[in-house]
Amino acid sequence: MNTKSCCLGIVDMSWRAKLGLLLWLLFLSVGLFGLWERMTTGHTLAGYGSYVPWGLWVALYFHGAGLAAGVFIIGVLGFLTDASGYKEKGELRRIIVLSTAVLLPGLWSVGLDLGRMERGLNIFLSPGFTSMMTINAWLYQIYIFVMLAAWLLSWRRSSDWLKPFLLLGIVLSAAFALGSGLFFGAIKVKPEWYGAVWPLLTIVSAITTGSALLLLLHRNPVDSTNGDGAALPRRIAMVGIPVYFGIDLLHKASESLYPGGSEIAAQTNVWLAATSIPGWIPWVFGGVLPFLLLSSSRRSGWRLAGFLVAFVFIAGRLKLVLAGQPPLDMPALVSAFQSDRLVFAYQATAMELRVALLLVALGVAIYVVGGWINLTITTLLKAKTQIGGN
Repeated sequence: MNTKSCCLGIVDMSWRAKLGLLLWLLFLSVGLFGLWERMTTGHTLAGYGSYVPWGLWVALYFHGAGLAAGVFIIGVLGFLTDASGYKEKGELRRIIVLSTAVLLPGLWSVGLDLGRMERGLNIFLSPGFTSMMTINAWLYQIYIFVMLAAWLLSWRRSSDWLKPFLLLGIVLSAAFALGSGLFFGAIKVKPEWYGAVWPLLTIVSAITTGSALLLLLHRNPVDSTNGDGAALPRRIAMVGIPVYFGIDLLHKASESLYPGGSEIAAQTNVWLAATSIPGWIPWVFGGVLPFLLLSSSRRSGWRLAGFLVAFVFIAGRLKLVLAGQPPLDMPALVSAFQSDRLVFAYQATAMELRVALLLVALGVAIYVVGGWINLTITTLLKAKTQIGGN
């Protein structure tokens, strides 16, 4: 495409598309500056340190993985069951692209969190499969291969291999959605992490946020036999929201039932209040408000609910990441040393937020380019069919 036609295409865009393009360019430019800061200064400008080594980027990694799993599970099950809005292979390919668009930035996020990023390859070159981190990393790679295979098979008129690959993808995505919770739940030395509740919360969170993202990006039926893509994710989100917050509430209530649980919970709550988003924000903007919007009949409200759940649930991931990091066993450690890198009060810095914007811009670019590739191949195949018919 030449420059003139490209400019004409931009002029012909709707005001919403133009606004979206401007926001994307803003996110990209700000994010690239943040990436330059990260690559030139290392972790110096980050809010985490020696005592609190994990922060926003690790939370974004877990959130991206959960979104990818939820989108794939719901979309593929909708395709396999001929659910309204998910019957056609074109929608299946969109689901695969969308899952990829949230997974890859998430994986890059955890890579940027590493002090020596090149050492991340060791998890594949010399793996230790007794580690949940290793198992998760390999699950992601196999999942990406399975998605690619399913995408290629979907272009065939009929294939006996498509359904098995899709079912395998569901198993893999559910496994790494559970695995992110198991990664923390298996750490016995951290009371706030150790337990079965985190795997349960992460899989419920994945399904709920995945349905929210599908609801945000659903397409209205226009002269199509595919149906309405909003019905399925709306129903799932309306169930997932109360289930998620119900489990979280029961978890808080049960902390006082085991020895020392009340003291640990009190210390953890003080720690989280000083380091992360206030606890009432996820409940209001990720729970109550989205549920009320989904209960209405307005589609614009459904999209807003989808956006709120997909975005605000990051707070839950951040809470999970931060919950087990305070020095509950050595409280005197807080005042033992004085240094900028030896503090426990984590707050995401401007550099971390700028890189987060870059990850969002990358996800949007993958989704848009992937959609363009799907549309281009579809158009070429239709043209070839028409020529062959003539």
